[in-house]
Amino acid sequence: MSLIVFSPPSQIENEIESVKNILKLNIYAYHIRKPNFTHEEYIHYIESIPKSYHNKLVLHDFHELTHRFNIKGIHITRKYLNSNKSNPKLSTQHTKSKSCHNLEELTQIENYDYVFLSPLFDSISKPRYKKKAFPEQQITEFVEKAPKPVFGLGGISIHTIKEAKKIGVTHYAVLGSVWQSENPEQKVKELLKEIDN
Repeated sequence: MSLIVFSPPSQIENEIESVKNILKLNIYAYHIRKPNFTHEEYIHYIESIPKSYHNKLVLHDFHELTHRFNIKGIHITRKYLNSNKSNPKLSTQHTKSKSCHNLEELTQIENYDYVFLSPLFDSISKPRYKKKAFPEQQITEFVEKAPKPVFGLGGISIHTIKEAKKIGVTHYAVLGSVWQSENPEQKVKELLKEIDN
């Protein structure tokens, strides 16, 4: 069982300080998803984080920076796939992930190290992003058979983790429940505790 934390899409107050504290915890990865950031802003964001934590960072954009810093891996977005860019050259130590928005997409994950099934519940950070009507029995079967770890994303909170566990989801990714709380680091601690229960 493991937890991935997504960055807030826009810069928030005391964000980097919170990120440093979150990275000290036992999370699997920290996904940097900043759709409006420039190349230079991405570099500045990474450089603001101590080098000892760079191996937990996953980039959603500017994949070439994996070679400049000791980055864990990259996330392949739909926008990237539609851009017809050639796949970035990664070393075997780099991870590659993608999001799946239907169960059919979960059958095409051999080339990835882990994937997200989203949205599992009504999104916290995107109010109009509603839970998909995934048949629970099918989710359980897909997750059990999946050759790679499947992270539930969308609406993951202390309350929904119990529900996710019932349908076989044991890996989780969070955004809104962390960054909309008063103390992001404390919220991650609570989520990790709930995951381990």
